[in-house]
Amino acid sequence: MKITRYIVVSILSGLVLFSLGCVKQTLTDKQLLQEIQIFLDTPYDPDNPDLLTPEERSYVSSYSIFHNILKVQLVDDTPQEFRKPIAAKMVKHFALTRRELGVLEQVYRLQLFVRLEVDRERSNFHIADARFENRTERVIVEEYAATRSRR
Repeated sequence: MKITRYIVVSILSGLVLFSLGCVKQTLTDKQLLQEIQIFLDTPYDPDNPDLLTPEERSYVSSYSIFHNILKVQLVDDTPQEFRKPIAAKMVKHFALTRRELGVLEQVYRLQLFVRLEVDRERSNFHIADARFENRTERVIVEEYAATRSRR
């Protein structure tokens, strides 16, 4: 009987802790999304190279957080020269904001998506990954070609 009670109490305790963790994660994600919107709404300052220029900002269509990765959707046919700077600036802001909120990780990640026409078919492509390394504060952006297959 004591073993059964111990098992039930352990399971209930685990569920409560898991639920609290989910609630905390949801609140943190909501705060992050608000901070990203503030970042996008911040007027451009030429003295601050970490801010998006008005032209770069005009290419950001939407964003979300999924499994601790910031996913950014660009407007259709965003020119290639704007993709890397947008990814670098947004992943840096995302990482620094997460750090301020107490979410410490070794690497913070961003994925960049854009709708393009490839092989006469319009589709949404994952075109870049960006990382912010917490220890070195280095930003790394890897771009991908928009192709049907990744060989």
